[in-house]
Amino acid sequence: MNYVNWTAEHMKNTSVHCQCEDGWHLHVDKCYFFSEVDKSWDSANNICASLNSTLAACVNPAERGFVLSQNWSLYLWIGPIEGRDGELRWPNGSTFNNRTCCYLNHNGFTYGSCHLKRQSICTKPAHCGEETE
Repeated sequence: MNYVNWTAEHMKNTSVHCQCEDGWHLHVDKCYFFSEVDKSWDSANNICASLNSTLAACVNPAERGFVLSQNWSLYLWIGPIEGRDGELRWPNGSTFNNRTCCYLNHNGFTYGSCHLKRQSICTKPAHCGEETE
């Protein structure tokens, strides 16, 4: 299996080495897969699940910047996040439902019918292990 490698300083005299599978892109400690196929939100979510991943939430500004810097698509389906109350929510705080879904574009988050066809981005934890120097 081919891997993309990334090493960052982690405490003194220790570094964390993270890897992603071939076809995935590494950012910090997560791997991202950019689907180039336009699908509905449900279908995009199923693709991510089949890859043992989830639709990326992209709530963190650094993560969002990384995703947008890849310039894969103007519109990317993203996933909801779990709120403090345990409910799944979109970035604007609204409760998750299967009628209105959220996608990311260069202007930020946009909401539309979950049946629209969009590309998507999946994410999962990178394979990380500590290496002492």
